[in-house]
Amino acid sequence: MTITLKSGLGASVSLPFTKEVAPTTLSKVGLETGLPPSLSMSDLVSWLSAHIRSTDTAIRNDMAGISSLKDRQSAISHLTSQLRNLKLGAGSDGKATLTEESIQALKDMRDTMGPDAQKTIDGLLGSIEHPTHEEPTTEDAPGAYPVLDAKGDIKGYMRTVEDPPRITTTALDEGVKALGDAQQALSGESEIGMIRLQSAMSARGQLLSLVSNILASTNETAKGIVNKVGSA
Repeated sequence: MTITLKSGLGASVSLPFTKEVAPTTLSKVGLETGLPPSLSMSDLVSWLSAHIRSTDTAIRNDMAGISSLKDRQSAISHLTSQLRNLKLGAGSDGKATLTEESIQALKDMRDTMGPDAQKTIDGLLGSIEHPTHEEPTTEDAPGAYPVLDAKGDIKGYMRTVEDPPRITTTALDEGVKALGDAQQALSGESEIGMIRLQSAMSARGQLLSLVSNILASTNETAKGIVNKVGSA
């Protein structure tokens, strides 16, 4: 047996029923007229309960997704601000100095971002220069290597020293622009998520309204039976 449910949720939903019970007055609570002479109330209630639980799960998932998107947007805004501050501190050669802590922060932030922002951070990390210079040192210093004179004798020792990492302002500008594009894409995802959440909440409200109507109709039927028995 199949009935059709119309509850304002969009298209009508066909529900299969296999149990036969006494006729009811469910046509008053959103079921179309012309119902079969018998209908399973328990199956209808089970269907409604399952759909309410499903809707609740969708609402929780949508809320979690929106929260995650907001966190990512906040992280991108913070990173964008950092890149702009770095550019302000750049030298006359158009390069800004980075600290190892800031580089590690970039790497850590990458793991929390979506694909677009990850690609941007990868590009920034790849643009970092690691310059070095040579300086005199002693024989026993770490990294020391001998410098020979024309006769092949050792005339001193040198070592390679790493300078602070640097990045060009051009790379910073490109990173800011790419992060702005990623931020805009996340804003679009957030809007879609809000629409989906509102739709799920609306569907839940309609399901609860239908449950309320069923309970009210059942109560009216019970009262009618009691009144008839009392007047007999």
